[in-house]
This record gives sequence, structure tokens and C-alpha cells, in this order.
Amino acid sequence: MAPICLMLLIALAGFAAPSGATAAELRANPIRKVVTMLQDMQKTVEDEGKKEEDLFDKFMCYCSGGEGALTASIAAGEAQIEQLTATVSRGTAEKSQLDQDVATHKADREAAENVIKESTAMREKEAAEFAATSGDMKSNIGSMASALEALKKGVGAALLQTGVGSTLRNIIAHSPAVRASQRDSLLAFLETGSGTEGGTDTIIGIVEQMKETMEADLAETESSEAEAKTTFESLMTSKTSEIEAAGKAIETKSARVGTVAVEVVQGKADLEKTQKAVAEDTDFKANLKKSCATKQTEWDARCKLREIGRASCRERV
Repeated sequence: MAPICLMLLIALAGFAAPSGATAAELRANPIRKVVTMLQDMQKTVEDEGKKEEDLFDKFMCYCSGGEGALTASIAAGEAQIEQLTATVSRGTAEKSQLDQDVATHKADREAAENVIKESTAMREKEAAEFAATSGDMKSNIGSMASALEALKKGVGAALLQTGVGSTLRNIIAHSPAVRASQRDSLLAFLETGSGTEGGTDTIIGIVEQMKETMEADLAETESSEAEAKTTFESLMTSKTSEIEAAGKAIETKSARVGTVAVEVVQGKADLEKTQKAVAEDTDFKANLKKSCATKQTEWDARCKLREIGRASCRERV
């Protein structure tokens, strides 16, 4: 008894025979027709299986290549994230330091400007005091020189009534070189022009001593003024240089602050973009791996079913 599969195919062959075929032809060729049909069906199934296998191989190739590409992309992204994080951190630290430096330079410049302002005011006051003091000293020294010249020519009543007499009386009244016991008699001499033996010589000696003392004081005052002026000019040069240097530093570092601020903002944007891209690649890689595993399982099941079907047909034939 023929197997069921063969019987069905023979029946199909009968239905598929031409309408004009004789019974003898049908009886003579049924097995050949069945074999031919089986061969055609097998070829069709093999062709379809081949196409399906090619598609599966391409998909699995994509799985392998895609996963490798994603792994490389993720690694590159993580390296870029590390680099960008370090860049943003350095930029943030640099900007903070630059802001602090700019604030310090501004404070230094302001301090130098205050020193210049205060020192200038003090120098003007000292110069005014020097002008007044030195002017008085020079006037007194001139008066003493005139008085000495007059005294050496001889003191007369007319001379004592002039400004020279007034200067001499002022000197005698206040000079530490005049002893208290002498002051009254010398002042009386200056009032009358007589009455004190050796009064003229004594007064000449006192005035000369006072003149020498005043000239020494004037020289010292002028020396102090010259030294103070030199010190002031040196201070002004130094502080002016400090102000200029601080101004240049402020300008340069302020410009750098702006550049670094832009770099930090751009770095943060790039970092955020890269982190997002890595996260997306990581998710896609996980989904791809899952899809590939599912496809492999489905393919294995199809292959197993196909092999079982082929074995069953062979057994039945």
C-alpha cells in the first residue's frame, strides 16, 4: 500500500494531467509525474529557504556589525564626555580665578589712585608750608643782612626808627642767644641808640649768630623740601605705573573672562549633547541585542521545524 503522501501526489498528478491524455498515458507516467512535482516543490521550498536564509544572514551581519559600531561609538562618546567634563571644569576654575584677579587688579588700581590723590594733597600742603616758611626765613635773613650792614656803619637814632630797627628789636626780644640779663639793656640801647658800652658789637654778634642759624635752618628746610619732592615724584611714577599695569591686566583678563565664559557654555552644551547621544546609543544597543537574540531564537525554531518536516516527508515517501 503506497504511503499517504505519495497517494495524494498521484491524485494531484491525475487532476493536473491534460484533458486529452489517455488512460494508458496516465497509467504509464504517474510516478514520473509525482517525482517531477516533488522535485519542483523541493526546489521552490529550497529557493524560498535560501532567500530566507540570506535575509537572516544579512540581519545577523547587521547585528554583529551594528553592535560593534555602537560599542565603538559609545566608547568614543564616553571618552569625549570625560574630556569635555575636564574642559568645563578647567574653564570654570579659570573663569573664577580670572574674576578674582580682575577684582584684585581693580582694588589695587583704586588703592594706587587714592595714594596719588592723598599724597598729592599732602605734597601741595607741604609745598605751601615750605614756601611760607622759607619765604619768612629768607625775609628775616635779608633783614638781618641789612641790619648788620647798618650796624657796622654805626647805629643812629634815625636807623632805629626804620624797619631795620624793628627787626633788631624783634631779634633781641626772642633770640635764645641773648641772655636774660642782657635783653633789657640791649632793648634800651635800641630804643635810644646809646647808654650801653659795647652795645653795638654785642648786637652785631647776636645778629650774625642768628643769621648763620637761620641760613643753616633754611638750607636744611630746602634740602628736606627737595628730598620730599623727589620722594613724591618717585611715588607718583611708581603708582602711575601700577595703575597702568592694573588697567592693562584688567583689560586683558576681562577679555579672557568673556572668551572662557563662552567656551564653558559651549563645552556644557557639547557635554549635554554627547551624554544624550551616548545614552541613546546605549539604549539602542540593548534593544538591538534583544532583537537579534529574538531573531536568532525564531530562526533556530524555523530551522528545526523545517528539518522535522523534511524528515517526515522522506519517511512518508
